[in-house]
Amino acid sequence: GIDNLKASVSAAVMSIRVPLSNKTLRVKLLDRATIRHYHPTFEATTGSLQKPLRRQNVKAFLSDLLPRYIITESHCDLFVDMVSGNNTDGVISWESIVIYLKSAMEDDPDELEMGEGTKGVISTNSKPPMPRFIISPESKLVKLWNRLILYCAVYNFFMVPVQICSVQVQDSFIVMVINYTVDFLFVVE
Repeated sequence: GIDNLKASVSAAVMSIRVPLSNKTLRVKLLDRATIRHYHPTFEATTGSLQKPLRRQNVKAFLSDLLPRYIITESHCDLFVDMVSGNNTDGVISWESIVIYLKSAMEDDPDELEMGEGTKGVISTNSKPPMPRFIISPESKLVKLWNRLILYCAVYNFFMVPVQICSVQVQDSFIVMVINYTVDFLFVVE
């Protein structure tokens, strides 16, 4: 019925391959999702991380790495030039791919290991860097501050009714210092 139709339309859409420019190829090769597939794709194409990727297998490697795109010979030449560096015979080792990815992503702070056989850690953050003047909501300092403000709110939730009902608590010096500190933190917040 309808589920079969949805599944077949989805499969047909996923099977469509899109042409790829050289500039888009460079971007796609450094995409976080693509980098996660380098290791298994290289191993599937060559049979082992120790075996080199030969020039005649580059098209199969790129087609498996980027299955939604049409890979041309110019893409293969570009990939070989980018990854092999000074190696002119067109043979690409796993280590040369790791070196290429490290150098292309070296100013990125987030890190992700690509799998067994990877020497070193490769950076793969695809988010644009935040300006330095904006406080990141993921920073430890902001999380600590939010937790402190939460504790202050809970303290006020319990202590305000107690202070209204009890004269003895209001006279305590320690309670007064805590109240002024909590009030100051709320003003800063």
